[in-house]
Amino acid sequence: HRSGLSRGDRLWIGTNRTRAELIRQLRYKEPTFGFRSQWSYQNLMYLAAGEIIPATTGVSWDDFLRTRLFEPLGMKATSTTARGLEREPDVATPHQRQGGVNVPIPSLDLDHVAPAGAIISNVIDMAQYLRLHLDGGQVGRTRLLQPPTAAELVTTQMPMRREGEPELTLFYQGSQFIGYGLGWILFDIGGRKVVEHSGGTDGMISELIMIPSARLGVVVLTNTDGLLAFPLGYAVAHRYLGIGDDPVADFVPVADSMEQADKRAKDELERARVRNTRPPLPLEGYVGRYSEPLHGDATVSLEAGRLVLRVAAYRDPMPLEHWHFNTFRGKWSLRMLGAAMVTFRLDDRGRVAGMTIEGYEHEFAALP
Repeated sequence: HRSGLSRGDRLWIGTNRTRAELIRQLRYKEPTFGFRSQWSYQNLMYLAAGEIIPATTGVSWDDFLRTRLFEPLGMKATSTTARGLEREPDVATPHQRQGGVNVPIPSLDLDHVAPAGAIISNVIDMAQYLRLHLDGGQVGRTRLLQPPTAAELVTTQMPMRREGEPELTLFYQGSQFIGYGLGWILFDIGGRKVVEHSGGTDGMISELIMIPSARLGVVVLTNTDGLLAFPLGYAVAHRYLGIGDDPVADFVPVADSMEQADKRAKDELERARVRNTRPPLPLEGYVGRYSEPLHGDATVSLEAGRLVLRVAAYRDPMPLEHWHFNTFRGKWSLRMLGAAMVTFRLDDRGRVAGMTIEGYEHEFAALP
């Protein structure tokens, strides 16, 4: 998270690319910050770190974790792949909020980016993982991590600054420091050091909290989207430590403010829309092939009277509806990708020269 690269999640969410292909594409992603100058969450750098294991040991990341971590810890229900889950008798189904109701959605396949977040587990197994860290890298009489290594994991490697990161102010209120270790967020509660990290995909949110000085570990797993796992974990920690406040109640106005900010952004988007306009070109004029180095090729086709966008590395197409002028709006099938504006740029002869897709760093150039 200190590589200088911004998130770039659209490179891997819902893609058909392999782990090796994703890493290869990173050569086209331009740094946003200087190397090791600023903390910036970056999932694909964890994929790159995970691929060091097969490069140096000849053993896949998946097999290495199974033999070196899961088996010694007795994590029998833990896996690094979603393959075969449909045959298991007791597996949580992810949900998301739609129209005020929680509805089931398909599980997201993360095998291609597994070191960044594909481990599937349960609270019993994750408790064993936290015990490993609370015991300084040891399980029973078996040492899996040398003491200096275990200590380095929870030592600040990069400060996390509230300036420019509004979420840090919202989520870590009252903390005196916030830093990032090696895969852990570090801060304080009631004068005690806290080691924490959350994770999330479509319809699945997790929260892990450790307070080493109290030998406390908390695991919260939810099968719906939203932010409830975070304050729930804190509430357990606060009660255990005898802290009188209620993190769940305190988080309600934070969640409300985030929801209101999202609504204001949507309202502003609607107000900026110019009504009753028509595309400058007939829809056939936008049909064609496009390309951009980082994300590869894309096509726009005309199907049943409307434009449909396909980015080659994505599994699902995005139908487009006219918004105004040369801008169209679509919605990806994966909630993590959300909706996007697609704006076409015309050259001086009135032909499409390129298109920008909201959330992508660069323009897709029109191909002849």
